[in-house]
Amino acid sequence: MVPKTSLRLTRNITPAIPRCTQHRAFAATSHDAPPPPERRAVVGSFLFRRHDDDVPRVALFKRSAKVNTYQYAAISGGVEPEDATPLKAALREIHEETGLTSDSLRYLCLGQPYSFVDQKVNYEWSVHPFAFHWPSTAEGALTLGWEHEGYAWFRPREIRESDVAGGVLESLRRVWPEGALGDVDGLCQYCLGEAVVRNGSGKDVRGDASEAFDIFASTVKEITPATNDAEQWRRQVRLAAWHVWNYSHPSVKEPLLAHLLSTLEQLEELLLPQSHQPHKLAPPFEKLVTTALDSARTRHGDNDQAADISENSPRHLAQKADRFFSALWDLR
Repeated sequence: MVPKTSLRLTRNITPAIPRCTQHRAFAATSHDAPPPPERRAVVGSFLFRRHDDDVPRVALFKRSAKVNTYQYAAISGGVEPEDATPLKAALREIHEETGLTSDSLRYLCLGQPYSFVDQKVNYEWSVHPFAFHWPSTAEGALTLGWEHEGYAWFRPREIRESDVAGGVLESLRRVWPEGALGDVDGLCQYCLGEAVVRNGSGKDVRGDASEAFDIFASTVKEITPATNDAEQWRRQVRLAAWHVWNYSHPSVKEPLLAHLLSTLEQLEELLLPQSHQPHKLAPPFEKLVTTALDSARTRHGDNDQAADISENSPRHLAQKADRFFSALWDLR
């Protein structure tokens, strides 16, 4: 299913690759200066499934001798001129390399895109990572092409750099909660589209801003007791907020983002009294976090969030989001 257009952050929160200015382009005509890099867009798709042991895993495909790597990777390829969007390119590549169609998969999200320059070939690559759910009932439709000789299922946090092709882990962390967050079952259910609202309607939680926020709150409550490092806690909380927002349905992205950002501001104010011990959290911290989250949920339930939205234009929300999320995506 192709997602509808939704709120877009006005600023790309990926570290920007310097663009070639007119001065640089002119300088490149000299004999001792290289030409500007050629820009290429690529997609990488990760297929997820919860297995019989109740653990979510990602399918990685082993490249064949014909591409001379024998490494595991996402399903990837270039965005062609005929591709209307990167998502269309991702679905085309999946079909070409596996035989799977859009009917065999369920779209989950587009992760935060990123760019880097490969000076060996003088290309600037723009990478668009995608996540899809691949149900077991559709596994029989798989037909591998010449580029792959097999596939295997991995727990995301157990994948090592040596197991996979270059760039796989960088792209994976942009579509799936990394580290301890990937062990929070409520968050994983949310990302896989398994969680439903509590009123018995069977509606997907990702389409309900209030219940999506509750997933964020419960995730923070779960990870806080296991974290005594302030910076690690800050990063995990911001990542949780990012993934809850990024996996949400387009119809709720704007109000959900406003609620998440205002709550992040309140939560991070709790770190200020910790400044005398900047790397450790004091024992009462867990209780303070729980109180702050419960208060934020109550305010949302009282419809105070409508006032917040009227004060937060998309541009202002994008600026606040950049402040909280940009450092998450520093290239590693």
